[in-house]
Amino acid sequence: QVFHRITCQSIGESPDTRFSTFINEILPDFQGPMMGHTAIFVPSYFDFVRLRNHFRRNEIPFAQISEYRLRGIKNIIFYELPHYAHFYPEILNFLDTGSNNQSASSSPITCTILYTKYDSHRLSGIVGPQRCQHMMSSKKSVHMFITGDKTT
Repeated sequence: QVFHRITCQSIGESPDTRFSTFINEILPDFQGPMMGHTAIFVPSYFDFVRLRNHFRRNEIPFAQISEYRLRGIKNIIFYELPHYAHFYPEILNFLDTGSNNQSASSSPITCTILYTKYDSHRLSGIVGPQRCQHMMSSKKSVHMFITGDKTT
């Protein structure tokens, strides 16, 4: 899980800065074959429309869904954190870890999250208050958490 803190000066500037960061810094890493198994979680309808229009204008192929019925997802991008923290692990559970399919395990699984200082309440619900405080006050803008099963 890679958390990217976006720096913006006001909450009103947040949507434009988030969009610019996503288009210029995050999306290029997911172009090509990797994009085919990528889900982008966008909780705001206005942000969704903005992204959809950008994808159409730039002829970036995509499919839109409004239900959580996903299979074969290798990469998830949280354009913005979910409003309710319990949705976060539910969405992560859609990632295809390859536990039932050996060929699926050869592809990397990624989770990328964008957040601003104005998302501290949502972030705290996901990473806990202490980690949230550290992430918000850190000089680093990228934080990585690695989780996984221990096998014997």
